[in-house]
Amino acid sequence: SSGINAEIRRFVKSFKKFGPPAKRLKEIGKDACLSASLPELEALLDCIHRKCAEAEDYGTNLDGTVKKNVSISVGGCSFPYDKIVQRETLLNNLALVRGKGRGKQKGEE
Repeated sequence: SSGINAEIRRFVKSFKKFGPPAKRLKEIGKDACLSASLPELEALLDCIHRKCAEAEDYGTNLDGTVKKNVSISVGGCSFPYDKIVQRETLLNNLALVRGKGRGKQKGEE
C-alpha cells in the first residue's frame, strides 16, 4: 500500500508539471517513473478530477463562499484540491495560448 501511495504522490507531482494532463499522460507517467498502462493513468486522472469536483461541491458554502483547506483523498494520499485545480487550469490556459501562437499542429482539429 505504501508503494501505491508513493506512486500516486509521484503522479500528482508530475501531473502538476504537464498541461493539459489528459493529452500528456504518457509524459506524466514517464516523469513519475510509473510502469502503469495508459488506461490505468487515465483512470487515476479521472479519479482525481472526480474527487476535485466533489471537493468543490463540498467546499462551497450555501452563501457561495469557499471553505479553506479542503483536500481530496486518493488511495491513502491527501492533496489540497484547490492547488491541483489552480495548477491544471494554469497549465491548460498556457497550452491554449501557446497553441494559438503557433496555429494548429499536425493532427489537431
